[in-house]
Amino acid sequence: MKKTMLIALLITFNIIVCQKIVPDISEMTNTEKMMWYQNEKKSPALAVFYSWLLPTAGHAYVGEWKKGIKFKCAEIVALAGGFTLIETSRDISYLGIGMVLSTPIIIIWEYYDVVKTATKYNKQLYKDLFGEEPKMKISFIPKSNGLGLSLSYNL
Repeated sequence: MKKTMLIALLITFNIIVCQKIVPDISEMTNTEKMMWYQNEKKSPALAVFYSWLLPTAGHAYVGEWKKGIKFKCAEIVALAGGFTLIETSRDISYLGIGMVLSTPIIIIWEYYDVVKTATKYNKQLYKDLFGEEPKMKISFIPKSNGLGLSLSYNL
């Protein structure tokens, strides 16, 4: 029962996260393109959460399975190799201790990379839809709500 439930959850996760259907953008208005972009862009914070929750899931969320697997392999090699060197050496193995202590650095690097990859994905998606790089636009024009100056930006 547990095995069937796990398989069903994994299949559901893959269908929800990894599916990308690209519409015909030639007939879309800019508003429709922006709505498509808002629905399809990837959240860097959610990608980090997925990476924390399940190994390689953050990279899979952004469509980079291979990169996530490489990070997990590096973490496993650092931990297993470090503990093996510590156990097999007669004296204190500084290399083994260094390998074990490098694992948190690899994990933090993985989180940084998943944020960078999600941002890169979003920029490429915007460029594919609108044909140009996203721009930040700052406006100090007062809003009509009477609350004073507002700072807004558009991608």
